Amino acid sequence: MIGLKVRLIEVKNPQGIILLAPHFVGTRDYSIEQIAFDIMCWLYESPDDTYIESLWSDDNKLMGFFVAYIPEKRKHVFVAQAWLDPQTVHTTWPEDMFDRIKTFARLHDLNEIRTETLKRSLAISRRWHFEPFSTIMTFDLNKEIQNADD
Repeated sequence: MIGLKVRLIEVKNPQGIILLAPHFVGTRDYSIEQIAFDIMCWLYESPDDTYIESLWSDDNKLMGFFVAYIPEKRKHVFVAQAWLDPQTVHTTWPEDMFDRIKTFARLHDLNEIRTETLKRSLAISRRWHFEPFSTIMTFDLNKEIQNADD
């Protein structure tokens, strides 16, 4: 939908996170509720180091957002959550939102943006030019116990 009319709204009130939370991506040990709570804490405790933008249609439908922050004692911006409605794919909004994250990094004299994904890392690399930096691995103790019982 190329003619999509939207507006960007910066989220500065921790309560605004509630509207974004249904689209957060959690993991088996990091619930959406805990993610929302953590982001609210970032906004409250470090508002200058937290940048959240939401994208809304004229009929007040959430069309996308990103949550970026500067981790304590680090020299990069971390994109903790991001989501875009499929209707925005063929618009300039995805690039516009990423440009805003880059501007946020530059305003803090930072030259690196990091993210973690459970989804299509190759697609993120292709579209946004992210490069592999490290690998997060897990060892499941429950599986070890199950294998020992077999």
